[in-house]
Amino acid sequence: MHEKTSWAIRRFNPAVSYVISLIDDGRVSGETGSHPYPVRNFSVAAADRVEMRAFLKRTRGS
Repeated sequence: MHEKTSWAIRRFNPAVSYVISLIDDGRVSGETGSHPYPVRNFSVAAADRVEMRAFLKRTRGS
């Protein structure tokens, strides 16, 4: 996912950390420790997508 954004890690991590905060802990792996990313993996459910779309609407004004 990081490679597809072409963002520097310092820009990518805060954004993905926010997305992870919207996802139920049961679908997020533990912290990675020394790995450059906040978590190893996470799974997005339909309810998470709804929350993310609402966030985008609020922030983009669309």
